[in-house]
Amino acid sequence: MGTKRLYVFLDTNVILHARPIEQIDWLAELAAEEVVLVLAITVINELDEHKNGSKGRLASKRARAFFSRFTKYEEESVGEPGAKLRDGVWLRVLPWEPKASTDPDLNPQKADDRIIGAALSFVANGELLLVARDTGILVGARAKGLRVLRLPEHLELGDEPDETERQLSTVQRELAEIKGRLPRLRVELHSGKAVGGHIALKHLRVVAPSVQDIEAAIEAERARHSGKLALPILTAPLGLTGADLEKHMKSFRAYLSQVAHVEEERGRRLCLGLLVTNEGTGPASAVEIDLFLPEGLQAARRHSGPEFPERPKLRSQFDLLVGPDRFPNLAHLMRSESVAIAEEEPEVHDAEVRYVFSNLMHNAPRRLFSFDIILPKGWSSDGFAIKAIVRTAELPKPDEITLHVRTTAVPRSALAVETREDRDDAADESTSDEE
Repeated sequence: MGTKRLYVFLDTNVILHARPIEQIDWLAELAAEEVVLVLAITVINELDEHKNGSKGRLASKRARAFFSRFTKYEEESVGEPGAKLRDGVWLRVLPWEPKASTDPDLNPQKADDRIIGAALSFVANGELLLVARDTGILVGARAKGLRVLRLPEHLELGDEPDETERQLSTVQRELAEIKGRLPRLRVELHSGKAVGGHIALKHLRVVAPSVQDIEAAIEAERARHSGKLALPILTAPLGLTGADLEKHMKSFRAYLSQVAHVEEERGRRLCLGLLVTNEGTGPASAVEIDLFLPEGLQAARRHSGPEFPERPKLRSQFDLLVGPDRFPNLAHLMRSESVAIAEEEPEVHDAEVRYVFSNLMHNAPRRLFSFDIILPKGWSSDGFAIKAIVRTAELPKPDEITLHVRTTAVPRSALAVETREDRDDAADESTSDEE
């Protein structure tokens, strides 16, 4: 062992921020055979102020805890060597403030200076040491010739949250639990095989046919049917005549004009839909998704664009008398009809699209009905962004998502497709980028 008996003055912050003094092995920490812990009355008074909550809730809690333990040592602590805390360790309290110091460097209005003054005026039967946590009192005590020691870090208590911090922590934990039971919707675009928050689509840039193109198509149509007039079976009174052919060619010219108009408008349409997936851990109810298109673009219902006209057929007078148009009751036997599949469609208003559905379970993707986006004439941009606002009954505020579409123009002549079926297939292919 080193020092026989060591008198150790403790600063107030040692009581507040160190482990309970009776639990510390002071003999081992200070290499002494005996240790007397000394508390100046200034320290007791400061702890009283902390106990009343004037310096914060954490300090108040620790000050009250000290006084609760101090009660059993209080009576014996005022004598020499003091109240025994453990083998070789005592606690002594100096019940009076020291007489006013004549040292001009010590300010009696400052608690740290009064503690230093108490240590300087103390008559010790051994060596004296001041242990503190704050730099200010350590510097002042060392300047007055006192031996000092900064409170070792391993003896300090960890910072404890005060009541406000604990309440905040509780709220944050409860909020995290609530969020864990909330839905979280991922919204993606889909068009053909393209799916995602960023997709690439092709659209047709239809080139208007020239006069030469139209005349060439008309001559090809005339040549296609001219040979039929020479067949003997068709020279009967009800067979095909030259007048029938001229009437057909007039209808065919009007048909070509209509085809060019429809091709141009359909070529500027993109088909888009939404794929919505609930990635949260709770179901989503009362789901509302609003899409907002950028300026210049227009939304429309799917398949609401102009239809391609029926290609005119060369008919004789006999066909006009007995054909399906003459007998409507038999028309359904001579053509097939498609049956529309009923699906819930979005609400479409100019540049806004709105989806509303009742619920979406966890991890259950849902492909929503498609709609059309009409590009403006002369569209030359390489893409656009769609803002999506997602609301559910469970979410406190809506989510805002940005979806991106890259567009590539494919030049095409308005007369490049001869049949209606081919045009429909080409329009479907133009909505998705399969590269």
